[in-house]
Amino acid sequence: MSTYAQMFGTIRDWNPWSRAGHSTRGADAEGKHTTADDYRACRDARTVDPLHIPRTTTELIESLHAGRFDTITEARHRGASWEQIGEALHQRSDAVRCE
Repeated sequence: MSTYAQMFGTIRDWNPWSRAGHSTRGADAEGKHTTADDYRACRDARTVDPLHIPRTTTELIESLHAGRFDTITEARHRGASWEQIGEALHQRSDAVRCE
């Protein structure tokens, strides 16, 4: 299992690479080939495996979700209401309580 630092690093590296790819296509479509070449150079400077991103984000989500019960329990011990916890999770309080 990757560490959180590795997972966030992977996602951090993906964002500029992905934006460069989108910008390259946009500049090409607008006929701005010099700009497209600049974006292409940025994109090509990084080797990012696109399949690594869904794996990493899934691993991160599963890891964070696994600790959810503990954080909810701690919040309740500190006096948080079910309504406050539901708000924090963008869910109805009764749904959080049932979970």
